[in-house]
Amino acid sequence: MLKFISLLKTAALAGVASLAAHTAAMACDGAGVVKHIDGDPSDAALVREGVSKPIRVLQTVCVGDRLQARNAVILISLYGRGSAWVRPGAPYVVQPVVGQASYAGNAFRSFDEKTMPDIQRMRAEARLKGSPEPFGFALDGLSDGAQEVNLGRPTFVLRVTGGQGPYEAKMTDSAGKSWTTDATSTELHFKDVALSPGPVAIEAKDALGHKLAGSFKANPKPAPYPADYQDLDDFEVRAAGEAIDLARAAPKVRSLEAEQQLNAAPASGLDRKAIFDLIESY
Repeated sequence: MLKFISLLKTAALAGVASLAAHTAAMACDGAGVVKHIDGDPSDAALVREGVSKPIRVLQTVCVGDRLQARNAVILISLYGRGSAWVRPGAPYVVQPVVGQASYAGNAFRSFDEKTMPDIQRMRAEARLKGSPEPFGFALDGLSDGAQEVNLGRPTFVLRVTGGQGPYEAKMTDSAGKSWTTDATSTELHFKDVALSPGPVAIEAKDALGHKLAGSFKANPKPAPYPADYQDLDDFEVRAAGEAIDLARAAPKVRSLEAEQQLNAAPASGLDRKAIFDLIESY
């Protein structure tokens, strides 16, 4: 069995390497990214230079790309032009914008060269898991207090896995201030948060009485965010790119902060669950 699993993992890594090579071959300067696929992703496709390829969230789209959907709806963010919807029976061809230069090339290259292989790797690992996950924190490092977050955000998101909803959660900071919340989903949102520097205790409970306890550190020294995405004019996509890079670089320490960065961004249609899942896979 172990040998079989090892072979599966080797195949998954080979698939990631193949995707990376394929992505590099089909790269472009970038005109935007895919933000959301409403429906089965297999019912959507991107055709570039006559070659059809699957569509993923945060995939770069190029001038001349033809996006088409059967039983799905695709939302794309176009640099300098806002968003566009691709609906069944109405293919969309990405057009150039005359006289407008794009300064977001670093961001689009990063999505192509780093994020897409990571998403493919995550999908391959998900297929290997099989059984449902037990009740737990979605992020490593919360159980042992290794994760850190920046100060100053009035909202906070905590994600759990498994168990049975509804769920309850509580945070208590170093000054003894507490915040509580509940949700029917595994994504719990705290409001009016004002964390003091230092350790923060966190607890969660599901409807069956299963309990979790952990902690993290509210760090007065801000985490260093990458500069590759600063020229993107879509603030939600920018936050997603920054969050992914931060988590990738230090997953055991910065992934919780990465999720707070995305959570704090203005919502404009991005499939945030897909991004949270990727952050938690590092």
